[in-house]
Amino acid sequence: MIRHWLHTQVQRALTEVPAVCLVGLRQAWKTRWRSPLLQNGSRCTLNLESPQDRAKLQDAEAYLERHRDKLVILDELYRMPELLPLLRSPIDRGRRAGQPMGQYLLLGSASLGLLRHVGEALMGRAVS
Repeated sequence: MIRHWLHTQVQRALTEVPAVCLVGLRQAWKTRWRSPLLQNGSRCTLNLESPQDRAKLQDAEAYLERHRDKLVILDELYRMPELLPLLRSPIDRGRRAGQPMGQYLLLGSASLGLLRHVGEALMGRAVS
């Protein structure tokens, strides 16, 4: 029941704002849960615990630009909080261009630091 409610809330949020940040306890449910949520639509998923996925973001702005027409899922965001300010420009460009909402799904372990970074970097652009 809670899983269905959360699924509905995240789906709705992805239609209303450019970025949704979902945080929770480590080893809880976030990564497993995203698959059924996002079966429809074009998406790109990066697990930031993976050195290969982190390497793809060496030029993060170029990577995000190449995937601007997809939902970009950044899992374990706490590993690269420096990405948050880099999301502002593509979000703002997307808004001006009339792109649909739901450009980014940000997943991470619950931490006050991560929530503070999201709040500061993406004010008015994300919900958590």
